[in-house]
Amino acid sequence: MTLRLPPRRAATVKQACETLLNQSNPTCTIREVARVIGLIVSCFPSVQFGELHNRYLQRKNILAFQANKGVYNEPMSFSTEARLELHWYMANNMVYDQYKYNGNQP
Repeated sequence: MTLRLPPRRAATVKQACETLLNQSNPTCTIREVARVIGLIVSCFPSVQFGELHNRYLQRKNILAFQANKGVYNEPMSFSTEARLELHWYMANNMVYDQYKYNGNQP
């Protein structure tokens, strides 16, 4: 069985990453970043090495959330590493679509 990220989902993830990268740094909110992280995490089963490319983004989001005392509508900024992770997802969310699942089959 082959798991693949559907083209529509790949386009959604790519568009969300582009939107975050195109906004000027302090204008994107913690909520917007959390939404994109959710999209990225939902792709983990079909994007090989995807789990390795979200740690800085998640950490930056958690730190911003804690610094703003749990308010999701506050602006946050990105580190260089978080920007690189967004670029990675824009470039690679369909590249590794041949992840083979060799689980127990009846």
